[in-house]
Amino acid sequence: MTPWTDASMMNDLVVVSNTVWAATGGGALAQTRGSALPVKFTTVNGLSANALTAVANCSLPGLGIVFGSGAGLQIADPRTGRWQTWTPANSGMKAQDVSALYCDTENQFLVIGYAEHGIDIYDVAADRWRHMDRSSGLAANDVKRLAVAGDRDAIWVVSSDGVTVAAGPDSDFYTPDNSPLTSTRVGAVAVDAAGNAWLGGEGVLYRVDGERWDVYDAQAVNGDFPTRLIAGIAPDGDGTLWLGSIDAEICHFDPDQQRCVDFFRNASGMAQGPVTNLVLAAPDQPYYSTDGNGYSTYDGRLWRTFSVPGQEIRGNRIKALALDDDQALWIATDAGVQRLVGGKATVFDAENSGITPFAVRTLQAGAGGGMWVGGSQGASFFDGTEWANFTGADGLAGDTVQAIANDDQNRTWFGTDQGISVWNGDLFFNITSDLGLPSGNIRALVAAGPVMWIGSQGGGLYKFDNGQLQVFNKRNVGLPSDTVTALAIDEQGDLWIGTDRGVASFDGRRWRRLLRSHRRSSRPSWPASIAFGWGRRTRVCTFLMATIGINTGPVRVSLPIM
Repeated sequence: MTPWTDASMMNDLVVVSNTVWAATGGGALAQTRGSALPVKFTTVNGLSANALTAVANCSLPGLGIVFGSGAGLQIADPRTGRWQTWTPANSGMKAQDVSALYCDTENQFLVIGYAEHGIDIYDVAADRWRHMDRSSGLAANDVKRLAVAGDRDAIWVVSSDGVTVAAGPDSDFYTPDNSPLTSTRVGAVAVDAAGNAWLGGEGVLYRVDGERWDVYDAQAVNGDFPTRLIAGIAPDGDGTLWLGSIDAEICHFDPDQQRCVDFFRNASGMAQGPVTNLVLAAPDQPYYSTDGNGYSTYDGRLWRTFSVPGQEIRGNRIKALALDDDQALWIATDAGVQRLVGGKATVFDAENSGITPFAVRTLQAGAGGGMWVGGSQGASFFDGTEWANFTGADGLAGDTVQAIANDDQNRTWFGTDQGISVWNGDLFFNITSDLGLPSGNIRALVAAGPVMWIGSQGGGLYKFDNGQLQVFNKRNVGLPSDTVTALAIDEQGDLWIGTDRGVASFDGRRWRRLLRSHRRSSRPSWPASIAFGWGRRTRVCTFLMATIGINTGPVRVSLPIM
């Protein structure tokens, strides 16, 4: 199996000697300065995960170039090219949802930030681990950014709730209520050689020296200054700093002069944002990474951008898959809807289709060809040449389309948040709560001959057959939940039902409850999809985790339909 990933979507980078290492949504990237093509490492090369969140140079015994991921630490040995994975199973790590990293090779420690589990502090020399979370000094468990002063004299932890400064057994917590912070949205943190902490906010830079706070923004400084969230801060050796905003506004800031001695926006050779981090390879040599456009570097005279050529797809957050009648693969990602033929993608985005990438939720080949796209902007159809867009104003039951399926009469069914719409090629017929649906929030659809199976949020499972609508739920057939999030038909014709509380099946005679969710937290733990493949086609039904719904009894409703 060969993974198709987009390594231009970079979350972090570090420069080690003459090599740039990038943590991307599509694997690890290594590019020697001066070389035209980078080397990409994925699960094929030994990684346990392709979606990498952070990277740090940690050339200490047993370590190397350390990458964070949702599957723990992915560690590369630059000398041998070998990879190893650290998780709670083979190390002192308390979790594996790594979101941030900080390594100090001089003092020989590594700090690991987790998306939901606080931080770990690993003393490499002593081989000793220490964990901190809300129960032991942190104000919140979700870690966005990390910085450390000295030999763990103060550990700065940025979370969505504010900033924690952990020093020994004591901690301070800063929010807009007790500090000059104007918002809890902090995009970057760094500590300079003098021990001052620098925080990047929305168009504002903070310097914290003990109890003293200095605030720099467009009103306080002279000349140009970043106006958006500061996503990267890199102290230089002369007391200045390099700042990068998410919109790729790059500022070389001198605190003494209170101005950007150099300021760049949309200069030739600069990559477009959003910027994810900024680092220095040497004095006055900034590098910044972007989410989708590679990375850029400045040599004192010119900017240059490096992206990854030949990527099969754009984006790494796959939201839906479908095959059209020509067996071309359609993929919906955060970068747009894409049609792949021969490993080359045609990307449809807001400019050439009217579809905003983040709005897409589902894909379905048309009953007579073409491709349907559904999402929070309604439904769109591509006939091979042009796009047609439909919303509630055109007759859809609701503007948010969450599922699409074709029946045996070449009609197309749409599951919306307000009911079901059936398209006959000319107009929509709608089935809503007003016509007897226990819940009009439709999450899944699958056809089995003349029968259309319909999954709802809170109303259970519906069967539409010969103008009759029948309801199945927890109470009358023992479904794990009345929130049905995915449906699929296997090769034997059995119906598989995914819910937010487990999986069930129905063979036409007997209902079976197969799996049940045992969740330790409020976050869902089910896989993203179920797929049954036969021949050259694969039907994919997406699990959309939702809250537990209501119980309803048996219902049978007669409905006229076109």
